[in-house]
Amino acid sequence: MNKMKKKLYALFVGINDYPPPVSKLGGCIKDVDNLENFVHDHLAGTHEINVKRLIDKEATYGQIITTFRSHLGQAESDDVVWFHYSGHGSEETTAEEFKNTIEPSGKDQTLVVYDARLSGGHHLADKELAVLLHELTENRPEGPPHIIVSLDACHSGSGTRDHPPDRFKTRAAPSSGGGRTLDSYVDGYYSAQWKAENRLSVPVAPHIAFSACETVQLAGDLSSGGAFSSGLVGALRKTKGDSNYADLFLRARSAVQKINRKQTPQFETIGSFNPYTKFLEGSPHGSPDMHEVRKFNDGWYIMCGAVHGLPTQFDEPIEIEIWEPAPENELKGLATIVSVGAQKSKIDRSGKVKWEQLLDMLDPGADPYRGVIKHLPALPVAVWVHGESNAVAQLTRDSEAIWDHSKNIIPVTEVIEPKPNLEVLAEDGRYRILDHELGKEAYATNKATMADAKQIMQSLERIVRWRRTVALANQDPKSRMPDLFRFELLVHDTE
Repeated sequence: MNKMKKKLYALFVGINDYPPPVSKLGGCIKDVDNLENFVHDHLAGTHEINVKRLIDKEATYGQIITTFRSHLGQAESDDVVWFHYSGHGSEETTAEEFKNTIEPSGKDQTLVVYDARLSGGHHLADKELAVLLHELTENRPEGPPHIIVSLDACHSGSGTRDHPPDRFKTRAAPSSGGGRTLDSYVDGYYSAQWKAENRLSVPVAPHIAFSACETVQLAGDLSSGGAFSSGLVGALRKTKGDSNYADLFLRARSAVQKINRKQTPQFETIGSFNPYTKFLEGSPHGSPDMHEVRKFNDGWYIMCGAVHGLPTQFDEPIEIEIWEPAPENELKGLATIVSVGAQKSKIDRSGKVKWEQLLDMLDPGADPYRGVIKHLPALPVAVWVHGESNAVAQLTRDSEAIWDHSKNIIPVTEVIEPKPNLEVLAEDGRYRILDHELGKEAYATNKATMADAKQIMQSLERIVRWRRTVALANQDPKSRMPDLFRFELLVHDTE
């Protein structure tokens, strides 16, 4: 008996031929072609494929919303939903009611749909996309469908952007300068919420969001396709789709930066979406890292923070699983991270777990319980490890547990572009760490024994932790801290 195929509902939007005054693009329809070809080439044997395309003048504000609901809305709990958009992105003035609570910046991040700048038209705002995704998850007693969102666009409005090479167009439209009223957002969803509850909140649906670049970068556009979409499809074809989202994150980032070095894709898990599941399928695929859970004077913490790559700014609490240590390896419950520190993050006691029982289990002196973070961290630091094969294998193979993946540092044993600026070279019977950011040798061992391999891992951890610490910044634009303190580094021991 044949196994029943999983249903895939995909909506791919591509806009090249914008009406004036929006500039035309060249690669957005090619993105849609490439994504659809990948789906049919690699998923026909495992999925029942249902793809809808909205191209150029078909991709109006109203038609995108209607097709989103009528097509993607067919997905049941065990199905897969994929929404992709290739076109211009922008930032627009938000409704006045959002400014004091949800959007202190006063801006919506928007997709510039075909009729966005025509008379009476609207951009598709981030808050509207959130409502549409939420509708897919409502009234699902067996759970939501598996949802993926990919956006090959960028937002304008920053004067400090990195500009890509001249061969690229960019997918950023300048702001129209107009604003919106609360009742104009997706059928009056937020105005009805305001009247009923006297408050505003953006709904959250579990999904993973891929975006083309950081908010201070521009997304590259070529006639052959967008840099992000081309890189993503290239990574998917290389793995034939057999990848979890955490691995895909690394591969796609590398593939995109081969096309445009100044563009860094962003991946974000939202609503407790598990990144250690198979792409467009949802079954467990790969294993996450575990971090110690400990009690301090002011509460319970997971020993993972910004220096490990956790984001310091997030819209929703980060969910974690609490696991009993070996040999039981039993899942005990769920909790949430509500504040991220440099090296540890505080756990909220109102998480989905019976905290009285959990605290009893975590007695001081007992084997520590472990927390699994169900969230994609910030970019891992890649280290190129190469040279004598036995020494490389000794350092990187999982069976010896020398390489500590919990530090969000990954070993790369094949050349990728751009090349990592940290390199471990195994030659002449010893290890050397080369720091290309500083242009010097950072550490070296006399031999290449097991103990030497452990020293290399410890040294890499110190280097990466220092870099992440230096990069930490207060994200509050109203903070007066930079005016009150001066920071100096005094080095007493040059070793």
